[in-house]
Amino acid sequence: MFTSTEMSAARLAPLAFALCVGCGPEAPPTVTTAWSASGAVRLSLSSDSVSLGQDSLTLTAEDPSGAGLTGLTMRIEISMPDMGHSEGELQIAEVGEGDYLLTTDLDMTGLWVLDGVIIGEADDPFLLAVEAW
Repeated sequence: MFTSTEMSAARLAPLAFALCVGCGPEAPPTVTTAWSASGAVRLSLSSDSVSLGQDSLTLTAEDPSGAGLTGLTMRIEISMPDMGHSEGELQIAEVGEGDYLLTTDLDMTGLWVLDGVIIGEADDPFLLAVEAW
């Protein structure tokens, strides 16, 4: 269960992150937990880093009460804003209980932004970020 203060602060994190992406020469920090824009879904990555080449991350999707959300349709594009580089859409496989396996295949070290959307009656965007090593 998340407190209203935690939810309010967490809902602002994607906005602050988005504003920071183009701010200057330094890359923003990794963002492994964020709320979707509507505040209906809390998204968390299993790690703040991935290896170069093929690797995977687990993305957990929960409602505000902390219950895992199954059956979501998502599209996630991964890009490196500092270099103007994109690897396109990630492969996403639902593994159950709100967990989704994301497969990456990255060719450069640095910060990678996961620009995602939960597809539904009203699309619900979100942003996360990881380091590739």
